Amino acid sequence: MRHKRFVMLAALGLTVLTMLPVSLTQARTPWQQPEQQNLLLNPGFEGYNRSQDNTEPGGVIWTRDTFNNISYREIYTPQGWITFWREGGEGEDVFGRPECRLIPDAPPFDGTDGNPRRIHRGYYAVLCFTFYRKQDAGFYQVVRQLPPGATVEAAVHAHAWSCDNDEHGAFSCNDPTNMQFQIGIDPNGGTDPWSANILWSKAAYPRDAYGLVGPVSATVGPQGVVSVFLRAQARWPFKHNDAYWDDASLVITSPLPTPTATVPPLPPTPEAQPTPAAPTPPPAGAVTHTVVEGDTLFGLALQYGVDVAQLRQLNAERLGPGDLLTVGQIVVIAVPVAEPTPTATPPAAETTVSATTSAPLAATGTAALCVLAYQDRNGDTVRQPDADSLLPNAQYTLVAEGGTSQTYTTNGLSEPYCFQNLPPGRYTLRQTPPTGYRLTGPTEWLMQLTDGQVYTQETGYVREQEGTPEPGATPTSAPPTQAAAAPGGIASLPTELLVGGAVVAGLVLVGVTAYLFWLLRRQR
Repeated sequence: MRHKRFVMLAALGLTVLTMLPVSLTQARTPWQQPEQQNLLLNPGFEGYNRSQDNTEPGGVIWTRDTFNNISYREIYTPQGWITFWREGGEGEDVFGRPECRLIPDAPPFDGTDGNPRRIHRGYYAVLCFTFYRKQDAGFYQVVRQLPPGATVEAAVHAHAWSCDNDEHGAFSCNDPTNMQFQIGIDPNGGTDPWSANILWSKAAYPRDAYGLVGPVSATVGPQGVVSVFLRAQARWPFKHNDAYWDDASLVITSPLPTPTATVPPLPPTPEAQPTPAAPTPPPAGAVTHTVVEGDTLFGLALQYGVDVAQLRQLNAERLGPGDLLTVGQIVVIAVPVAEPTPTATPPAAETTVSATTSAPLAATGTAALCVLAYQDRNGDTVRQPDADSLLPNAQYTLVAEGGTSQTYTTNGLSEPYCFQNLPPGRYTLRQTPPTGYRLTGPTEWLMQLTDGQVYTQETGYVREQEGTPEPGATPTSAPPTQAAAAPGGIASLPTELLVGGAVVAGLVLVGVTAYLFWLLRRQR
């Protein structure tokens, strides 16, 4: 009898000890990446370098980027993408500018209260909708540094809420083909959503539940650049024309074609033509940019943080009518200026540097990344040069796709600092705040640097003890209203703490079991 009691109590303790850590670990299993490398930036709309379960602290994961370079308060574009739409018309054939925003895995989008689930995977998806207007809208992304001649394949998950009334709640009604979804590829990297060069997938009509749109395949053009387009079209001006998108992908599905040894014939001798006057070469040390498909003068001004007027002045003899740019053209971004002789040597800050610190310049075949840390006094992630001062002791680590890294620590005096002579490709910029500060944006940024590009990243920090913007500060921009994950509770604790607590609880239970067995023996 004593032996039987001992076996029963020991079995009970071991069962609980085994079940607790396993159940907690299963509840936190991370999302698995697909076997093929996804070539898109931010394909699931979670934001740069954020996990699928949204465990990282805050940060802005959207931009105001649109196809016409105009910002609208109702359009929040996922990082890495560009929002586009068709607008205008007459009568019932009116296309409206949509409202676009990121939606969280929270009510009313999480499938509770009898509503359809609007998240396919992860914590965020993206929504574009119109009221009583037709819709022809979506997002696109340009992907560079691809092997010319390779075959790529794109696909995405999407679904619609399409109905002309509220009698059906949050479910679709009427014409089941009202909202048409497609994914397209421009094999030469064009950015016109209505171009005849785009290869479109077969139309899909998923409603109230995610369905796969695509795939569609294309052969990469000679420039090694393609564009991926997500497009939703509503045929009727229903009250609810909502298009939901999540989990896009672009993968290489075939290797490069085998080159042939055939020597092409020599081109015919051209007739003598008058040689046009070549533009004056850029001055020595100038920051330049080589134009690629999709570049505009306004976009370059935003990219490099300069005024359009400055670009027009520096490139007066290079620009075509209407600020026209041509692929391969050299655009001067900035020219060097004489630096004044310093009158005093500033105090040295602890710095670990493995990159040059000369003027920002990307030589041919390389790129440059410039960084600057500032005290974000109102916490709006936008630097106000007159109010937000440079911040020392912020550490930047730039990691190349192959794993090599360079590190720089700010001194708060001489920034921006530029990592130079970088081979074009994908990089991760990681940031470590100074003691007593925290970032107002993401801790990591994923970026694609192209030949000749000089990219500037400004990052803001606020004091830890404040937790809120400084008194009297007025934010200049407001993030979209989104439901946040509820604080507290078991799900919000770190996985290591949960598993460790479960192990301790199990050991305590085994000890109690042994003690009870000892008492039973004494009573016998």
